[in-house]
Amino acid sequence: MVINNVRIFLHHGESNLKATVTVLVNNQILLQSIRIFQDAEAEGEKSKPWVSYPVQKMNNGNFQHCMYPSNAEARKKFNAAILEAYHKVSAGEVDGNTVVFSDSTDRLPYAVTRASVFPSGRNAHVRAKVGVELDGEIWLRGMRMLVRENGSLFLNMPQRQMGEGERHMAYFHPVDQEARNILTAAAVPYYEAALLSKR
Repeated sequence: MVINNVRIFLHHGESNLKATVTVLVNNQILLQSIRIFQDAEAEGEKSKPWVSYPVQKMNNGNFQHCMYPSNAEARKKFNAAILEAYHKVSAGEVDGNTVVFSDSTDRLPYAVTRASVFPSGRNAHVRAKVGVELDGEIWLRGMRMLVRENGSLFLNMPQRQMGEGERHMAYFHPVDQEARNILTAAAVPYYEAALLSKR
């Protein structure tokens, strides 16, 4: 995957939370709710800032990572870009809060390299819970395959509530309808295969 840009939102309180981060990949998908922490009281390697990927609370009360790098190499790549952007923004080396890594505006294709699909028969509107791995680098989990009244399928992104009674924010999402259609089209064959294997 190509990292187009990283946007850093600095936190200035006394907390160990130093920033929240969004990452645009392939000019198609925005990864959100990534956080940077730093323990001011730690020493050595433990005192360095570190990256945390978002977790979602499940219906059973357990927590699950909903978006994260697939392997050590991908984690190193994403963490390096995120921390580089954090250091540049916090040092005032860039105008604003965005560090650009690729200024191409083209939508770059990606492949679904793995998927986990769990068909659901409990709700006629919700057809399955879906997770996909893109380009062998990043997992997007917790999506739901939904069906419209006309029978067409679409993916609904997992969200978290932004405070008491406030708006919801997706952990990740396609940047527009075209990008959403591309992601849905990539996931549908895995959904159909899961239905066939369930018969």
